[in-house]
Amino acid sequence: MHVPPDSREKRTWSVIIAAPDRGVFAQKGRYSMASKKTAVELIAMQCTECKRRNYTTSKNRKNTQEKLELKKYCKWDKKHTLHKETKIK
Repeated sequence: MHVPPDSREKRTWSVIIAAPDRGVFAQKGRYSMASKKTAVELIAMQCTECKRRNYTTSKNRKNTQEKLELKKYCKWDKKHTLHKETKIK
């Protein structure tokens, strides 16, 4: 699709995805040429006792290079436990 250079409106697209295990959902986005790697990344917080990933959050790689370790509430253990940073798969 050709977009005139003087056009200032943002072009968006949407896709309907059917996943048998998660149902049907829509995904929206914007057209872009090449995505740049940003300083902020999404991470998961994994409980050290039950090994479940209970929380997701974002982290600025420039400000904090080391892995996050926070005491968060684990609903499976029903108490506050240490949660460590892991990658989102």
